[in-house]
Amino acid sequence: MAPTAAAVLHDGSTIPVTIQGTGPDLLLPVPLAGHSAEEAETIRQWGADPDLGPNLVQGLSAANRVIAVDYEAHRMAFPAPDTLTPGNVTADLLAIADAAVSTTFAYYGYSCWDCAASSSPSGPTGSALLPWEGFRPSTGRTKACWP
Repeated sequence: MAPTAAAVLHDGSTIPVTIQGTGPDLLLPVPLAGHSAEEAETIRQWGADPDLGPNLVQGLSAANRVIAVDYEAHRMAFPAPDTLTPGNVTADLLAIADAAVSTTFAYYGYSCWDCAASSSPSGPTGSALLPWEGFRPSTGRTKACWP
């Protein structure tokens, strides 16, 4: 089992952090839990990989120290509608990095999680942002993320 840590986020909630591999630090906000067979099939029918999170962690941990959190599932369980701003998401990412004892890290984000990193008013100091995105922030579904 991969080592774990816990990060305290801007709203006081605590999120588990999974750490796997060695090399440069790479922070991934990806789902880590499995899906039921029915959910997995539906995800496949939409052209996605239901095991994307675990596959990314496994594949990238061969050459990186992967710091993985399921930020989306955490926010679904602990909503913060009044405080979930780009600045607070940045603070959360830095809290996650601190919990993993990471001073410099790359970041992978897709769609809203890319938008969170790239629209941050301050950007994580000492980090190399590697956002990947599926939709432009001003159009498509990420428009709803940040007005």
